[in-house]
Order: sequence, then C-alpha cells, then structure tokens
Amino acid sequence: MIEAAKTMQPRFTRAEYWVLELVVVGGWPLTYLAASSIEEIFTKPGHGLDHASLVDTLEGLFAEGLIEASVHPGDSPAGPLSRAEILVALTEIGPLRGRPATYYQLTPKGGAWWEAFTMPDWDAYVGADGDYDAGWGELTCTDAKWLEMKLHHFSAFESPVVWETVQYSDVRPWQVLYWKVLPHGHRVRFRYTPGAECTERDSPLLPSYACGEGNCALRDNWYRWC
Repeated sequence: MIEAAKTMQPRFTRAEYWVLELVVVGGWPLTYLAASSIEEIFTKPGHGLDHASLVDTLEGLFAEGLIEASVHPGDSPAGPLSRAEILVALTEIGPLRGRPATYYQLTPKGGAWWEAFTMPDWDAYVGADGDYDAGWGELTCTDAKWLEMKLHHFSAFESPVVWETVQYSDVRPWQVLYWKVLPHGHRVRFRYTPGAECTERDSPLLPSYACGEGNCALRDNWYRWC
C-alpha cells in the first residue's frame, strides 16, 4: 500500500481495498474476516487472503491509521490493534447473544483515503432509516430530485407509501456516514404499508431503467470501483 508522492492518490491492493470497503457504511466484527463462510456472511466474494496474509494486511492498515477497533458492547474508545491483538480478535466466537466482540471501522483518515481512491458521488447517496414493524421511513440526500425519485422507487418496489404522511425538511449539517459529514441534506419522512402490494411501478418519476439490473443501479450506484 502506498500513496503517490505527486498526486497524493492512495493506492491499495485488492485485499486492502476489500477490507476498507467492507466498513464504509458501518463496522463489522473482525473475526468474520477469518471465517470459512466469509462469502456467505457478506454475500460477495471474499478478500482472497490466507490467514497469515490477512493478519499482515490488517496490521498494515492499523499501523497506517486507516482502521481502528473497539469491543462492543463496551465503553472502550476505538484505537489501533497490535499484531497480537489482531490474532486474538480473529479467534473470537462472534457477537452471539450479546457476547462482546471486537469490531473494526474506518478512521477519519481511512474514510478520506477510501473517498479519494473511489471518488463516490455523494449526490447519489441516500441515507435510509425507519421501522418496518411500525411502518415509517426516512430518506436523506443532497439532491432533492434524486430524493424524490428514491421515494417513488421505495413505494414501487418495497412498500406503498402513504402519500398524505410525507414530510420534507432540511438537515444542516448532515452526518452522512459515521466518518463523513456534508453541509446540507434534504430529508423526507413518511409512513408506508408493510407487506402491501406495490402498484406504482408506472410512476413517471421512475426512470426507464428502474427494473431488473437497473433497479440495483438506482439503489446502489453512488460509487463504483473495478
């Protein structure tokens, strides 16, 4: 892993990028990275490292200040792990029945390096929150038109929105991710009907590619790296 001297452009190995990208949105138990069922856990190809190479990669990322770890549940602040601590964390059973586990996440530096490397489109990112059982949702985005499209996408493909409950507001600043803050965001809160049939897929606010593979693009296309 190096950072180019002239451009200050971070460079990562495939495995380093894999480890960083996994926790862009939220932390994960470190022990999952050593699991034999890693592809099932994360529903995608694994990092491809043997155990010794995984430890070397994690040690390098911790030493570079790109990731940090802490035990949850617990009150200890997040920080770097030594090689010995990494080895112990990778042997943990995992967070079953409230059992404490070592979680890792990006540091502010790690988030900045990932952002410089991947160049995400923050206008296309939509933060989502809600309670399915209670039937309420919340979406936030910097682009008001994209937010409106995502709201109609939700109603067409997930659960019908109760349109008379829709409320818009501005958020200043907006905590996009645990490591990323933007100066402004548009937010919509709404109620919806869990489990009801979606009947709005002909909405004029949905683009023509909002079905099939295009549905995934509309949902996830805020950054790409190959």
